[in-house]
Amino acid sequence: MNAHHPTRARHCALCSRAYGDHLPACPRSIQSRFWPQVQITTGCWEWIGLQDGHGYGSIYYLGYMQKASRVSWQLTNGAIPENTMVCHICDNPLCVRPDHLFLGDHVTNAQDMASKGRQVFQRRPEQAVKGEQHYSAKLDGSSIVAIRQRHANGEQLDQIARSYGVSKQTIWRAVHRLTWKHVE
Repeated sequence: MNAHHPTRARHCALCSRAYGDHLPACPRSIQSRFWPQVQITTGCWEWIGLQDGHGYGSIYYLGYMQKASRVSWQLTNGAIPENTMVCHICDNPLCVRPDHLFLGDHVTNAQDMASKGRQVFQRRPEQAVKGEQHYSAKLDGSSIVAIRQRHANGEQLDQIARSYGVSKQTIWRAVHRLTWKHVE
């Protein structure tokens, strides 16, 4: 390569400006924008910048808005594999402390949420929608009592299901008290 030939310019992912090897790095590096928006304490390192509608930190990085926890992971640990989530050990959506984060898929995240009692019906059981209050309920409490009695009298599940316009599985779950537990 000829010494007088210009070097190939690099484009900053943040501002789209070209920076050659002979020029300084983009002054708007992600590190210079990210870490000043983090309140570091002995516990969680909370994001104090922009938040999305779900209470997670957000920052523009690599051409689009990303969760601050994902950017924190990338800055400290490198790339995140495709279809992988950054999950919080601390259950604080604003936390970006790298050692409070771990990688997982949707199943891992759901299992973590359930094991910590963070599902809505686990956090606030009084708000769990039961029985006929559920938007898709086709049965009510008195129907469940009748269904259980019919089954106790020997009637087949599929016959009961047809008479109520529901599946055999729905009747089986009600009879075995996997659903409609609040109805005696």
